[in-house]
Amino acid sequence: INVDHAVVVHNSVGQRVACGTLSSFLEETAREIRHAVSGLHTDRDSALSDPFVVEGALAPYPGLDTGVVSPSGTVLLNSDNVLSFALSGAEANSAGAVHIHAGTSCEEAAGHFYSGPFDGWLETNFATDANGAASG
Repeated sequence: INVDHAVVVHNSVGQRVACGTLSSFLEETAREIRHAVSGLHTDRDSALSDPFVVEGALAPYPGLDTGVVSPSGTVLLNSDNVLSFALSGAEANSAGAVHIHAGTSCEEAAGHFYSGPFDGWLETNFATDANGAASG
């Protein structure tokens, strides 16, 4: 259901700083994804064996001034809507959030993508370390 939707990373003031588009991955790319997110959580192997896992590569948000920060990373989303991510190049010692948005590209990312009365993406916050890295 989340395939082809935009994943947006926001900084502490809500500015969009990174984005990627979720897609199904092929078995041969699973090893690369596993390496990118290794050590983040103990359930990575089960998440990667989930046939409904989707992934996206994060890059600076279109139009972002990358003179100060240049965020990049990887996101995984399993069939239970558990979002996992590895982010680098963000603002150091700061906070932010990762959300799935309506829209099928970073340029078309609208509001949060969810169904029902509760926006579960409001609870996907993170804190970066001194190097601008975060995972969750």
